[in-house]
Amino acid sequence: MRRLGKMFEAPPCRACGRSLPQQAAISLGYLPLGNSLLTRDQLDLPESRYPIDLVLCDTCALLQIREPISASALASQIPYYTSTSPSLLAHQAALAETLLAERGLGPNTLVVEIGSNDGSFLAAFAQANVPVLGIEPVESSARLAGAARQVPTLARLFTSDLARDLRAAGKTARLILANYVLELVPALDDFIAGLRILLDDDGLAMLEVPYVRDVIEQARVDAIAHVRVNWFSATSLDSLFKRHDLMLTDIQHLPHFRGGTLRLFVGHASRSSQTSALTSLIDGERRAGLDTNAFYAVFDRRVQAARRKLRELLGDARRRSGVLLAGYGAGIKASTLLNYFHLGPDLLDFVVDLNPHKQDLYMPGVHVPTAAPKRLLEARPLYTVLLALDFVDEVLSQQAEYRMGGGRFIIPVPDLVLA
Repeated sequence: MRRLGKMFEAPPCRACGRSLPQQAAISLGYLPLGNSLLTRDQLDLPESRYPIDLVLCDTCALLQIREPISASALASQIPYYTSTSPSLLAHQAALAETLLAERGLGPNTLVVEIGSNDGSFLAAFAQANVPVLGIEPVESSARLAGAARQVPTLARLFTSDLARDLRAAGKTARLILANYVLELVPALDDFIAGLRILLDDDGLAMLEVPYVRDVIEQARVDAIAHVRVNWFSATSLDSLFKRHDLMLTDIQHLPHFRGGTLRLFVGHASRSSQTSALTSLIDGERRAGLDTNAFYAVFDRRVQAARRKLRELLGDARRRSGVLLAGYGAGIKASTLLNYFHLGPDLLDFVVDLNPHKQDLYMPGVHVPTAAPKRLLEARPLYTVLLALDFVDEVLSQQAEYRMGGGRFIIPVPDLVLA
């Protein structure tokens, strides 16, 4: 098994530019790329593994991957489509309805979404006769947005140069959307500079990011992956936007959405002020010590305890003659949990996923075969590890028949629960 070690010297903090400390706050060792599912013919070939070491900037409090991997290494990843999740579609529809009502959007106001995926979010604005533009670097997703939803989409990576080109063409945005994008961006300075260029003088940028405090306190080791290079707190976000003459004006903490989310509202600094909700959240982080390594030290202890309990439960079940065991979810987060917990074919017979692009393949690293969700009803495994932890309620509802027939779901973190 081939492991790729240090590819280049660790860069300075990608938010503030200061030197990063040598000590990692969190280390998961070497893991395969989460969305690099394998065909049967690839099972005997070497698999590349890359380090996941998270370091905490002691200047701006941004937790970040020490060694982001190259874009070329990520090129083979199987794309994810927002429209495959009913709960995400419902979330987008409700949010679009609120923004349409509150932001005075109409035929003369442009809405731009960065990381627009298959266009499902922007479609809600387009249906209200609001001009929209998607910016999506994954070409297959950009094509789907145009073909299936008639959402104009640039198959481009968002940069400050692209923002300048759009502004020079007379396109500035009254509303910029970027949900679950900022954590993927290695070039943070350039990205935030592009936001400022593209945003109308009176415009608003609304972003959603995973909340690092929730990830740590819930032992969500599955959330950590090579592609998520930045882990944000309100403290680090406030500092980041201020350096670019933007202001984080308000923040909403959504603890039950996708494992814990921060919804950010950003405007030009000269025209903005901050709410008490934001300052209160930052004060709470300071008291909890999110800007110190001590806060992150508890993460490893909780994750190790969760791994031990899950392996013991599956091992005991496996020793019963004829018992089948499965997993639900074949995404990046599932891959992290399977590989870090060492859950291979000795403990799981198969993994199911709704995404047809992830079926009839093998999970990276552990080589557990994948299938469509109907396999649960066909095989009736005793336990199914719920690996799609952002969508627990959705999965439990979808699989009511499997559960009524005696199947049990295992929710592995933060504390093992049978559902």
